[in-house]
Amino acid sequence: SGKTVQESLISLETTITLEEFGFVSGSTSDQTSVIQEAIYYAIANNKTLLGTPGAKGYTTTGITIPPILRADWRGFTIKTVTSGITAVTVASGSSTIVLPYVPGTPLHNLNVEGRVLSGTTTTPDESFLSDGIVFGSGGSSQVSDLSIYGLSVYGFRDAMIFNGPSVYLLRFFGARIGGAHRRGISWQASVDSGENIQFFG
Repeated sequence: SGKTVQESLISLETTITLEEFGFVSGSTSDQTSVIQEAIYYAIANNKTLLGTPGAKGYTTTGITIPPILRADWRGFTIKTVTSGITAVTVASGSSTIVLPYVPGTPLHNLNVEGRVLSGTTTTPDESFLSDGIVFGSGGSSQVSDLSIYGLSVYGFRDAMIFNGPSVYLLRFFGARIGGAHRRGISWQASVDSGENIQFFG
């Protein structure tokens, strides 16, 4: 790879992968707990989480991604075919956000995929009632000051929802949002939320 032994050791010390927590590439079984454990471990131990390029991790209950997570998902897909859930919630969840708040890269190069109509590749399935990504959750700490690169969300009722509290100053670069049968982007923001949401490219 061109790295020295020392550089490789430093890389191993500062990054973790999903496979270290038992993720099985190619499986269609529910791997919610594996992905969630890796996310919280990365935050608690000051690590950068690396996704598995091209792989899909299925969830039946949804994944919580705190805004302070440092990650490069590298084209990894969080996928659900379970109706009636939110695939990804960006909120503090069970993690502890220590002040001062330091935004991470929680959604860098992440794909979030739902379900399309059987027999098609692009037609939304209107019987599928799951949403893609929600920013903010009741009781959550702030979700703000994020620069989000390469996010893709496809195949949901609402692809992206801006909720609250304290959801603001979000910048999306090269986002791909589509295949939603109700709303592509939805603002349901509470007080102190929804300001300065920007899309570029």
